[in-house]
Amino acid sequence: MPALQSTRQASQAPWFDSEPAEALRVLERQLLLPQLSLLPTRPWLWIAPSAAWLADAQLGGRGLRLHRQGSGYAGDTRCALPLPLPNESVNAIVLQHVTVGDADHLLDECERVLMPGGHLWLTSLNPFSPFRTRWRQHRLVVRTPQRIRQLLERHGLECEDMRYL
Repeated sequence: MPALQSTRQASQAPWFDSEPAEALRVLERQLLLPQLSLLPTRPWLWIAPSAAWLADAQLGGRGLRLHRQGSGYAGDTRCALPLPLPNESVNAIVLQHVTVGDADHLLDECERVLMPGGHLWLTSLNPFSPFRTRWRQHRLVVRTPQRIRQLLERHGLECEDMRYL
């Protein structure tokens, strides 16, 4: 007899490639792109949770688009940490839904490659959302805004503004 699939187990497909995540991707893009267009963003770095989230992640000028894949990153190039970028070489960085497992190392790298006066945009799932139990089924750990602020400060990055969707 075949085993029944439990709805309580983590699914094989990443949550960020699911239909509910598509609405979040669209909302984030509507918030991010107008803000990014106001700043001189060349060169830039965009790290998304999956390849699908990079489809329309384009800014003017040169940039590098990456998404999490296994223990490293794929996209415009394949790499692991440390990022294949020189110190202070990026003026704008977008980090969408960084995993808890690589947040410390990735934020160290962002601090290293970010130009003085550059900007970092970090998006995260809402830890108070009614969907948080579904995210846990996909092994997504969500931090509170206070924890995110502390994490950024610990890596030498300032949080100027925090918004909610």
